[in-house]
Amino acid sequence: QRLPAKGCAAFLWTRTPSMALVAMATTDPATLRLTIDGKVADIPISAQNGIGGLGYSQITEYKSGGTAATLQVTVKTDASSPKSGSIADATLRIDRAGRASVVIPVAGAIGCA
Repeated sequence: QRLPAKGCAAFLWTRTPSMALVAMATTDPATLRLTIDGKVADIPISAQNGIGGLGYSQITEYKSGGTAATLQVTVKTDASSPKSGSIADATLRIDRAGRASVVIPVAGAIGCA
């Protein structure tokens, strides 16, 4: 994945020893990129609540068709690096019509254009 031309991108991976990349959340446009059933899907934002930093909210909901995702994050920033941040503790919940919901504990890094 690459940083977008504008806005920020949060790269999210599992909080397991494998640290598998599971999603990328961008701020412009505000979408969540996932791979579902082997296909890349960009799911647009549908709601947000709370201030998280660098253009992210504490809770952000994404929805498209029968897929919904909720990303709950705590963004940490450092004044010496204004175009970056980190996410040490977060959860990503994925709900799909007719399927079991999945909740993934994630961590991440944020980079901004």
